[in-house]
Amino acid sequence: MPLPMSRPWKHPSSGVYWLRKGVPEDIRALVGKREEKRSLHTRDPIEAKRLHAQALAEIEAKWANLRSGQRSLTEREAHHLAAPFYDRWLQRYLENPSQQTDWRVDLGLRLFQPSPASLDVRYRLFCHFPGSTGMQKLARADLDTIVATKAAGLLPIVNRIKPGVDLDGFLARFEIEFGPSVEEYQIEVLAKLATKGFSAADIDAIIYPAAFQRIVDAATQKSVVTRTIDPVPFLASLKDVRRVTFTRWARELSTRAQIFKRLRSELKDALDQNSRARHFVVAPHTIEDFDKDVVRFIKAFVEKYSFKYLHDNPPLFALTGCYDVGGLQVRLHDAGLKCATGLVGNAEVRLAELLRTPMIQRKPKVMLEFRLRLAARSGLGSIGANRPDELFLVNVTQDDWESPDINVHKFEIDRLSDLEYALQLRREYD
Repeated sequence: MPLPMSRPWKHPSSGVYWLRKGVPEDIRALVGKREEKRSLHTRDPIEAKRLHAQALAEIEAKWANLRSGQRSLTEREAHHLAAPFYDRWLQRYLENPSQQTDWRVDLGLRLFQPSPASLDVRYRLFCHFPGSTGMQKLARADLDTIVATKAAGLLPIVNRIKPGVDLDGFLARFEIEFGPSVEEYQIEVLAKLATKGFSAADIDAIIYPAAFQRIVDAATQKSVVTRTIDPVPFLASLKDVRRVTFTRWARELSTRAQIFKRLRSELKDALDQNSRARHFVVAPHTIEDFDKDVVRFIKAFVEKYSFKYLHDNPPLFALTGCYDVGGLQVRLHDAGLKCATGLVGNAEVRLAELLRTPMIQRKPKVMLEFRLRLAARSGLGSIGANRPDELFLVNVTQDDWESPDINVHKFEIDRLSDLEYALQLRREYD
C-alpha cells in the first residue's frame, strides 16, 4: 500500500531531507515503482518544507497527466516543456561556447545534404509505439505538410532543402520501422552478449555500456568506413575492457545500478590507500551548479581521503577554462581548508612548489601545512615525472597527463553529486 508521507523525511545518516511519496496503485504500473523518492538537497527543516511542497506538486501533476492518458502536445506546450533544458544548456555554455562538445549540432543539418549520385542511399526511421509493428511508408501529403512547416525551430533545416529536389525519389528510399522499445532491445542485447563468452559479472556494468559508447562514437564519424562496425573485431575489442567508464549514456541505461555498484567497488581499493597522488582535472563550466556545490564536494573529499597526517600527498584539483581559481581558494579557506597554489610572487605557478610535500605542524596538534592543491589547468602544462597514481578526468575528454602507467578514471557528469556518489562521499544516488 502507498506510504502516507506528507512531510519531509530526514535521512538518519546524512541529515538531508527527502521527499517520499507512495505511488497510487492505479498508476503504479505506468510509473514503474512503488514509491517516489527525491532528495531535497538541504538540512534546513524550514527550507525542506518549502522544497517538499514544490516537489510534491510536481509529482502530483505528473500523476494527473498519466491518468489522463496520451494526447498530442500543442506547439506552445512542447515549447514550455523544452524551455528549461534549453535555458540550462545556454547558461552552461554562454561564456565559453567552444567548450560545448556534447551536442553535435551539425549532424541534423548534414542529414539533408545531397549525397553523391553514385550512392544508393536509403533511409530508415526506427520508432516505438505500443502495439505498432512492421514497416510503413510516408505519404507525399504528410511530407508536404512537414516541408511547409512554419515552426521557427524547424525552418532553418527545411530551408536547406533546395528548390526542385526530388521529394518522390526521397520517399521511394525512405521508410519507417515500428518495433520493440529501447528497454526490450537492451534485454535482448544483454542476453546475446552472455552467449559471446563474456563474464556474467562484467556484462551489465562494463561490457554493455562500453559497447554502447563505442557505437555512439562510431555513429558520429564522417567517413562511411569509420562508421561501419565489423561485429567480429568489435566483440574481440570488448574483451580487453576491464574498467568502468562513467559516461552520460551510463545514466540512461537500465543497468545503471550495476554500473554504479561496480564503479564504486573499483574506486574503493584505490581511495582506501593512505598516500596516493590523486589529480583531478575538472571542466567547471560543464557542470550544473558548480559554483554552489564545489566547496562542499572538495571539503567532503578532503575530509574523507586526506584528513590524517599520514596523507602527506594532498589531492590536486586543476580547473579548466577561465575559472576564478583565486576566488575558490578564498572560499575554501573560509571553509577551513588551506590550499597550496604553487604561486611564486603572486604571478607564476611553479609545479615544484605546487607538488611539494606539506610540512607537518606538531603543536598545538599534529596537522598538515595544507590539505589540498588548487590551480588552473592551463597554467600547469606537462607534469613530466610527477605523474599521479590516480587521474580523474571530469567532463574532460582527454588530457596530456594521461599515461598507460597510471590509473585514469573518466567521468561525464551533470552534477557534482554524481561524482560524490561514485567516490563514496554519499550513500544514496539522487
